[in-house]
Amino acid sequence: MPASHRPVFLFVDDVHLADRPSARSLVFLARRLRFSRVLLVMTEPAEHYQINELFAADLLRQRHCHQIRAPAVEVARYLLAAGQRLSSWGASVLRQAAAALAAKDEIDDAVACLELAIKGSESDGEQGSLMAGLLKLEWRTEMTGRSRWPPRLLCLAAQGVLTREDAGVLLRHLLWEGDFRSAEELLLQITALPIGQGAPDDGAIIISQAEKFLEACPLKDLTIEPLTQVLNAVIAADRPALAARWCDHFMIQAARHRAPVWQGALASTRAAIALRQGDFELARSQASEGLAHIPPKR
Repeated sequence: MPASHRPVFLFVDDVHLADRPSARSLVFLARRLRFSRVLLVMTEPAEHYQINELFAADLLRQRHCHQIRAPAVEVARYLLAAGQRLSSWGASVLRQAAAALAAKDEIDDAVACLELAIKGSESDGEQGSLMAGLLKLEWRTEMTGRSRWPPRLLCLAAQGVLTREDAGVLLRHLLWEGDFRSAEELLLQITALPIGQGAPDDGAIIISQAEKFLEACPLKDLTIEPLTQVLNAVIAADRPALAARWCDHFMIQAARHRAPVWQGALASTRAAIALRQGDFELARSQASEGLAHIPPKR
């Protein structure tokens, strides 16, 4: 036996898919390995935690068997180092890791996770969601037309497999790039909710709702646009001082995240606020700062 000469590593992937005879065989093998120089590792995705309770109980009853739940980011680093095509569970782990890394502003690593996850995704819808995630991360750092994801996302949108959220990410990119024809086609493919025509809201109600939103809404990839829209609503309600206070608050957060596109959008909003207040010098400096954060189109 090879283990008599050197240690042996046995790896069983997607153990949650094992049928009963296979599971019994694995338990039998695990029992026999107690005094052998053999390491047996069995993996399952987090969502299948102890999917077969009897199987898990039989394994964990062995004193030499242990269950390890590694953080997604830690597992992802090993997957990235391997760089090979993955099964569906690997894609799921990489996606979780990408979200955690993006929250810590480790954008390059988050992008690497999503790019590798695409190689292991098994459905068009999942691939579309991963590509939209990559487009959001690219949008955070630079607005350029060099992304390779929009053409593939447009194909998936034509097949009707994109979610509204993912289609919205793509629509934002198309409008920024001035591709209005594609944007119009995409809009026709998105089922829009009916918009009712109601009576105008009272200004005090608008401000109250706006403040609640600004207090509860953190600055993220999906919130930068709603936040700037709400700030513009506060400006339109003739409360520029309130808008300035909140805009300054979010500008500090954007700088901490090192997100130049967020900084550019908020600086533009701050310029509009200063203009409304009659502070033309500040309006000019903020507008210049906003342009400095947004890279020119190539």
